[in-house]
Amino acid sequence: MKNYPIIIMAMIIQALSGICRADANPYVRNIDIVRYNVFDEELNQRYGFVFKIANKLHVLTKDKVIRQELLLQPGDTLSQDDLAQSLRNIRALAFIGDADAEIVNAAPDSVDLVITTEDLWTTTAGLASEGGGGLYNFTAYADEKNIAGLGIGVETEATVTSDDNNGYSLALYYDRFLGTRNGVNVSYKDYKFEDDLYLLVYRPYYAVDTRFSYSIKIDQQRSIPRMFYQGEEIYRYKRDYDYLGVSGGLAFGQFTRFQPSLQYIYSGYDYGEYSGYPDIITLPDDEKFSGPGFGLKLYTHRFINGRFLDEFGTIEDLTEHATISISTVWSGPTFGGDYEAALVALSTGFFWRPYNDFYTGFSNTHSCYYTGGYSRERIVNSTGVIAYFKPTEYQLLALRSTAQLAYRQRPNYQLVLGGDNGLRGYPDRYFTGTKLSLTNFEYRLYTPIEILTVGLGAAAFCDIGYVWDDDQRVRLADLKSDVGLGLRLGLTKSSTSRTVRLDLARALNENNWYISFGTENIFSLADFQ
Repeated sequence: MKNYPIIIMAMIIQALSGICRADANPYVRNIDIVRYNVFDEELNQRYGFVFKIANKLHVLTKDKVIRQELLLQPGDTLSQDDLAQSLRNIRALAFIGDADAEIVNAAPDSVDLVITTEDLWTTTAGLASEGGGGLYNFTAYADEKNIAGLGIGVETEATVTSDDNNGYSLALYYDRFLGTRNGVNVSYKDYKFEDDLYLLVYRPYYAVDTRFSYSIKIDQQRSIPRMFYQGEEIYRYKRDYDYLGVSGGLAFGQFTRFQPSLQYIYSGYDYGEYSGYPDIITLPDDEKFSGPGFGLKLYTHRFINGRFLDEFGTIEDLTEHATISISTVWSGPTFGGDYEAALVALSTGFFWRPYNDFYTGFSNTHSCYYTGGYSRERIVNSTGVIAYFKPTEYQLLALRSTAQLAYRQRPNYQLVLGGDNGLRGYPDRYFTGTKLSLTNFEYRLYTPIEILTVGLGAAAFCDIGYVWDDDQRVRLADLKSDVGLGLRLGLTKSSTSRTVRLDLARALNENNWYISFGTENIFSLADFQ
């Protein structure tokens, strides 16, 4: 009888602990990775033997490459947010087409997870061409986005262009260096008008609870910039550019985040005349901008996704957000700079899906250099608006409008418009100045039709835009426009380019027809992410 109180107490504790376990989130017992090859879904289709051969040639992504993107491990409490972010991280890999998760063997206190991934075709070599408005390039390339299934990418290409900017480039990128959260990108370009050596080492905010990020960027350019008038080159000069940027940031919060950061920037410009060209502008003085700075960013965000927006049917991960940020860098002799100024940049923006079939976004960035007191120069204000509406699953109405206004710039500053950069019915670089306005409207028609995994689609479009000189007033009457039709091909299994675009445009203000083509859309929602 003396043991009854102890026994009863033990029973109560056991019952309460059982209730607590039942009410708490279960823990993860085991995580299985199921990796599908590129063409596993097509093996039973016509010409299935071709897909079978292709699968044998493709090296499947290693299990450890997928696992290192997971924010959940066996023994962790199941978090739907961490699971969703893990799938987004996997789908963000250039060599993965899709990723999904399934909860199996669920018990009151534990679950198993099955992560399913589908590889993309990552080995490409061949010939490609793109351009518009009379400027075209032809490229021989060989790329591998996923060497030996380890997530390491390399790109090589040799290019010949219609304006003689011929050359080659090499690039290596390893976004999860030795399995860590640190990434490394290295590239080298050797073209007639630009040599460039670039290095980036970085650690991103890879999850909503990531607290620290950093980047180190080195860029060395030796270039020959050119200036244009009505599509014709009128001047060229020499420019050497050296850049070093180091930044580190902290983050507080999860879906509403506050991110302070510190940075150091060095940028040096050396200018020179190019032999054989008349001295029609005064080149800027050589300049060294060097000094420390800080930044503040406040934003709220939520993860969403969609299909048949900018790609053919694959899941497109998007982020709803409202963001405001400010950054500044001070330069002067104290820090090794000969240009005494403070660079200040203020950015605001949002991206929002108010209901399932409508997406809209806005961005605005204002930057300038304060050179003493309230004196400002090199003022640039860039604004963008985007709206997508899907009346049906395979139809999309897309509108993008952008404006850039520049004041008190150096004499070599020039914005260009025409051809493949937005005004498709006019010659490349036909309109030049310091104040630009551009609006693009597209009707995109996707179809469920696929021929050997290539999706078929079409587009109708209208472009409206112009560029004004610094001393000109912005007038709506100056705007130029074009209309056209286009073919869209969706490379649903490719990691190199997901959409191939071929457009025929007619200028409405002149008797011009131009063909514009490339391996991506003229604009996309990614510009507002």
